[in-house]
Formats: sequence, structure tokens, C-alpha cells
Amino acid sequence: MREASSTDRPAHPERLLSRSDALACLEIIHQSLDCPDHRTLSALMRKVGHLIEADFCACLFSSKDPESAVDRVAILDAFFPAGWLEHYTRSQFHLIDPIIAENFNRFGLQDWSETYRKAPPPRLFLGEAEDAGLKHGFSYGLQDRSRTGGSLFSFAGPRLPCSPRGAAILHQVLPHLHRVLGELESEAGQRALMPAAPLTRRELEVLKWASVGKSSSETGKILGITERTVNFHFRNILLKLDAVNRAQAVAVALKLGLLGLP
Repeated sequence: MREASSTDRPAHPERLLSRSDALACLEIIHQSLDCPDHRTLSALMRKVGHLIEADFCACLFSSKDPESAVDRVAILDAFFPAGWLEHYTRSQFHLIDPIIAENFNRFGLQDWSETYRKAPPPRLFLGEAEDAGLKHGFSYGLQDRSRTGGSLFSFAGPRLPCSPRGAAILHQVLPHLHRVLGELESEAGQRALMPAAPLTRRELEVLKWASVGKSSSETGKILGITERTVNFHFRNILLKLDAVNRAQAVAVALKLGLLGLP
């Protein structure tokens, strides 16, 4: 049996949040729907960092050039120790950093201490990171729609445990910031705002009822279909909207004007 890990996704992350936490997450998600540039994204990252009591935060987006198969990496310094990311890039630490390797091998949430235990980094790298105040932290990554790359959001500090509350907050808000980062870093400067394929009439109906808080069971009764069929439609909706959960699917649909709501 696999040992339980602090990085496992909680079954119901929203239940781990206080009312004030939930409201703060909703505010960040709402602001992410209209995030025009990296400066605004950096400000949102700092809000997330403040919420989980992290001293430092940064993110990166990596993708492959389809013509040359060369990795393209963009790093956003929301707030990291002065000079660290420049030193990190110049020293090519990304080639030996187990956090990077683990993220692009298995996207999700990872506690640095657990990753370092499984794949110890070189002492030079670890010593310099600790000297910069980056001794403890955790990262969260998501794969992009094309599956050629993805994001990595990192939060760190001299003392920063990967608590269930912190994990729940990241699970709620970072899928939205991942989408923003992908849009900002796409080749054209903004990822296309229309889904890969149009939603069917039934999928739109299912999504509209979800937007007003109806469960799969309730939606099935309203539409005269089974709960299983509702869940089938939602799996297609998540795929088409590049969303990781229903809340994000609703948020994306609202941004795209698919629900006919102001």
C-alpha cells in the first residue's frame, strides 16, 4: 500500500478552508479572469503567498518549440530572494534541481523535503538555496493542454510546512493562475480564448446548472437524464475547456461568454 503523503490531493479541499480563506481564494480566482499581464499575475502570486504564509514565491512555464523540440522556459519572479533566480539560471541549476524533474515527470503538489529525500540534490545547490532562505517549500505544477510542457509554482521560506490548509488553497487557486500563465506565455502572447471544440447544447445546459450550484444528481433530475450521463458530459466539458474541476470550468465559461450571463 502506498504511504500517505502531505502532497496528496485532499478529497474535498474546500472543507479544509475557513470562511475567510474561501473568500480570499474566490477573490484571487475572480481577479485571474481579467489578468492582462505578468505584473498583474505577479501580484496575484504574492496574494497566494501571503495567504499560505510563504516568504517567497515564483513560477515558471516550460514548453517545447514544435519545430526544434527545444525547451522554452519563462520564469516569473513574483518575490524571490534578490539575485537568486538570475544565479539559478546562470548556473543552470534547473538541470540538477530534483523539484523541476519531479514536476515535469508527475505534475501536482510536491513537498520539497519529500522530493529531496527521494532524489537528493548536489550539496552545492542545496547549500546555496538554504543560504538564500529557500530551505523549506513546496511546488505545484500543471500540464498544459498540448502536453508539451506546463507550469511550476513554487513557494518557500526558512520555515514553511506543507500543511493540509496550504495544499487546499493551492488546489483551489493555482489551476486558474496556470491558465493565465499559459495565455501570457503562448506564442502569440495570448492563448486562444475559445475552447478546442465547441460545447454541445447539452453540455452547455449541464454547465449552466452547475454555475448555479446544482449537483450532478440535481442536474440529472432537471434535465431528465441520469447522474452518470451528467458526469459523462462534464468529463467532456473539462477536456474542451482545459479545466481541472467544475469550478474552473464555470469560471472559464463565464470568461468566454458561453453561459449567456453578464
